[in-house]
Amino acid sequence: MKLKKILAGLMAAVIAVGSFMVSTASAYWNQDTIDSICKKTNAPVWKNGETKTLTLVEPDIKNTGWYYSIPVSSNGTVEVNATTFDPAFVCIALVNADIYTDKTYENRYLSDSEGVTTNSTFGKAYDYGCVFGEKNGKKEVIQYEVRVCGGRDGDGTDADSYSGMVSFDVKKNNNYMLAVFSEGDSKLENRKVTLSVTYPSSSDKSSNDISELSINKITSKSYTGKAIKPSITIKDGNKKLVSGTDYTVTYKNNTKPGKATVTITGKGNYTGTKTVTFNIVPKKVRVSAKTSDTDAVLSWKKSTGAAGYEIYYSVGGGKLRKLTTVKGTKYSAAMTAAGTYKFKVRPYVRINGKKVYGQWSNTVSCK
Repeated sequence: MKLKKILAGLMAAVIAVGSFMVSTASAYWNQDTIDSICKKTNAPVWKNGETKTLTLVEPDIKNTGWYYSIPVSSNGTVEVNATTFDPAFVCIALVNADIYTDKTYENRYLSDSEGVTTNSTFGKAYDYGCVFGEKNGKKEVIQYEVRVCGGRDGDGTDADSYSGMVSFDVKKNNNYMLAVFSEGDSKLENRKVTLSVTYPSSSDKSSNDISELSINKITSKSYTGKAIKPSITIKDGNKKLVSGTDYTVTYKNNTKPGKATVTITGKGNYTGTKTVTFNIVPKKVRVSAKTSDTDAVLSWKKSTGAAGYEIYYSVGGGKLRKLTTVKGTKYSAAMTAAGTYKFKVRPYVRINGKKVYGQWSNTVSCK
């Protein structure tokens, strides 16, 4: 529905344990209120789909309200449904604590040009507004608010109770707080509102953004001399996406040993991109060995892209252990102990400064 522009409501808040107190001192939420809420920790979580009945107490023209953490993990909307609504003036607000800074905030009426959305089905919702802040140099909404004339006629008398819904646009992985509190005169003490709240969560089965979907991990691949294009499996919940229909795949640096890159781009009903990597390791070598006096002379052919080779050995059936690391393709190992010596070799390549190994060679024996 069209966003309504009318005079701002009168509010200011101070955090209290388990609730916050709001006086009628200034329009919308003042700086101290935002500071208090955004610094508050360990707020109880409102579980997705859960229904709660809240008592809105207003002693001495001060309003007691409630706040809950809303753990949003994907883009979408938070919906607050009032299933039972006693006559009262009620404010429903959603605060994004992740946008909090120490800067002064800007109160603003919502409009279509703001690029933010709040919708309400309350017949007597009479005020929309938001508070803007900055995150990484970009102006974003800290707090949405809708004020509801919940069953109060224009002459101040109680009207019939009724229900309604308000929804707010939200972004994934942001720390949101839902606040519900009464505003009005002391005659509205102990009024109740029963609310259910739904929001995007990790349990949601579907997303059209490729970057948010499950993609299989690609194990290391051995050098073949040709471009390596491992298969990709992408799932949207239990649905397996189809290459060419739901996404396309491109590869980069996927021939020589090193780090290869796979870029997955959404197609059809899917959008966005995701990049994954995998390692290409040198091909394993085949080792030959011969005895020269008391030495075992090992040799093998060069493995393309290998930065070096590690040689391991054992004696008389003992534990395999590292002998040395070499750059070349030949090595003479002195056999000073009695028993049969066994040797094997593996190539390696350096990726981001770390050794990544190819497969072990065959095992050779010398006496």
